[in-house]
Amino acid sequence: QELEAARAGEPALQRLREERDLCGQLEEESRRQMDFDPRLLRDAIDVGCELMGVGPLRPLAGEGDAGEGEGEGEGERALWVLPELPPSWARTLDSLRPPRSRDEEIWQWRRRPLLPVSFTPGRDLSLDRVHLHLQHPFVQRVLARLVEISGRAGKVGSSQPPG
Repeated sequence: QELEAARAGEPALQRLREERDLCGQLEEESRRQMDFDPRLLRDAIDVGCELMGVGPLRPLAGEGDAGEGEGEGEGERALWVLPELPPSWARTLDSLRPPRSRDEEIWQWRRRPLLPVSFTPGRDLSLDRVHLHLQHPFVQRVLARLVEISGRAGKVGSSQPPG
């Protein structure tokens, strides 16, 4: 009976493997077409944080080469610590906090340190880090701030007489 049960589960397991392989192929094709480099996103976040006056991201202690390596090395999977941001960022930063327990007051939860961030997806689902990507609320807010600042800089520059 155990053998029959195992055989009955084989088609489902095979379908899961095929779906996993297809997802991997789709991810690789998307990566190739977009030509997206996570280090550029990290650099943009660094610039945004610097312009806000809070300083750049810091590599998490013990992470070694924090993202400077080429290719698929461990550097790309490095973890980073965000600088301290003003209280006006509290709601945005909530997406970077560990899960809140049922009996934990929001003010207590917001005192907890933010989770480290990565600019590449982890190999597994994990609650000990946050993957920052283009649609993440924190990234969206920092990038919007950069666009706002560069727009103001453009207006200042355009008000100057030519030559």
